[in-house]
Amino acid sequence: MTAMGNAPCCNPSRASFETNSTSTEGESVWDSRQQQMIRAKLMHQRAEEVHQKQHEEIVRVLDKFESSSSERRDMFLKALSPSQRQEFMRLYDERRRRP
Repeated sequence: MTAMGNAPCCNPSRASFETNSTSTEGESVWDSRQQQMIRAKLMHQRAEEVHQKQHEEIVRVLDKFESSSSERRDMFLKALSPSQRQEFMRLYDERRRRP
C-alpha cells in the first residue's frame, strides 16, 4: 500500500511536482537548444561579416597596388614573405584575368 501511496496518481503533490519538473526540464532543454541555434546563427553572421571585410580589404589593396608605380609595387612585394607574395600575386593575377 505504501508503494501505491508514493505513485504520482495516488499522491497529488508528487504528481504535480513531477509534472512541473518534467516540463521545466523540457523547457530548459528547449531553451538551451534555441540558445545554441541562435548562437550558431550569430556566429555564422559574424563569420560572413569578417569574410566580407577581408574581401573588401583585399580589393582595396589590389586597387592601390594596381595604381602604384613599379617602384612602389616592388617595395610592397619585397616587404611580403615568400608565401604572402605568392598568395598576393595569385589574387592579383586572378583579378587581372577577370573582365
